[in-house]
Amino acid sequence: KKNVNYIKAYHFKSERARMLTEGMLSTNDVVHTVSLRHCHVGIHGARAFADLFRANTNTSLTSLDLCSSGIGVKGACALGDALKTNSTLHTLDISGNMVGVKGAKALANALRVNNNTALHTLRLTSKQIGNGGAMALAEMLRNNTALHELAINGDFDVRDWDFGIRAEGARALANALKTNSTLHTLDLAYNMVGVDGAKALADALRVNTALAIMHVDMNKIGDEGAKALADALRVNNSNTALHTLRLKSNNIGVEGTHALAEMLRVNTTLQYIDLGYNDGGDTGAKAFADVLRTNVALQKLALNQNDINVEGTDALVEALSSNDKLKELNIADNPGVGYSWDIMSWWDDLDSDGDDDHTAVGDSRVIKRSDCSSFVA
Repeated sequence: KKNVNYIKAYHFKSERARMLTEGMLSTNDVVHTVSLRHCHVGIHGARAFADLFRANTNTSLTSLDLCSSGIGVKGACALGDALKTNSTLHTLDISGNMVGVKGAKALANALRVNNNTALHTLRLTSKQIGNGGAMALAEMLRNNTALHELAINGDFDVRDWDFGIRAEGARALANALKTNSTLHTLDLAYNMVGVDGAKALADALRVNTALAIMHVDMNKIGDEGAKALADALRVNNSNTALHTLRLKSNNIGVEGTHALAEMLRVNTTLQYIDLGYNDGGDTGAKAFADVLRTNVALQKLALNQNDINVEGTDALVEALSSNDKLKELNIADNPGVGYSWDIMSWWDDLDSDGDDDHTAVGDSRVIKRSDCSSFVA
């Protein structure tokens, strides 16, 4: 139908992908998004989409989601080959597929050859691409000036972490970031980059002026890695564009949490820090509480499940009374925050002017201000 611009399907198989690309999509100039995530698209389905892009008969399709669709190495290679001449596709999500080193290299080579490609978002899974795939993608970033978002996620299952890019892959990407001036978002969650990988990324942040969002969740960077990142963001305060830093589940203790809090005394660009599922404790909470009294940039802070007791909780709540910039504070699942904590009464007192610009969700133990919709992470 000529008025259909979004296609989303379930239980979709490869033969139907061929029917879709050779039929409706070959002549349709309205459909801009196709989502077949978790469908059995397979190698043949991926090749069908690759043929469509090569034929260049469809000029409207800008977003293709083939997440966890079983395209494999050959499917990724076919899509990579098609991207060499692509001028319309903006977003390609093939995360959850085992594309291997060969598939990652095919995609990287396409984006290096076709520097003027329209593709600005690429999402894939690091499992099985290893250091070789990460290095190929890093080399691509040295030349490509179109890509804005690169996600190389590992697997949530800790048993599969050995398949991540690890420190060597992180170092290659970090070195590319020192000269790349266009990448906006880098997602390296679940990759076991460790302390050395975090230090390499920190070195890149000292000179990079473009990266705005970085996810390093579940990478075992520890206190040492957290301190390296904090030092970098303290040094490059005036030039960095980084406004979102996610460090969930990284074995960050008191020292690392304290270092990140102290960094906020001079950093004026960070708007969101996620330290959920770490071990900052009361000392880390009080360090952030102290900084919140003067920091006017931070809008969202997550310290959920950080072993924060009543002392740390009270310090954070007290700090909020003198901070009107923070829009969301997540302190859920800490021993010092219970259902009996009278957060609603406190928030009502804070909002005594009656303008109703604050709300609180007591049972979820997430403190929010209603204007948080103005913040986009």
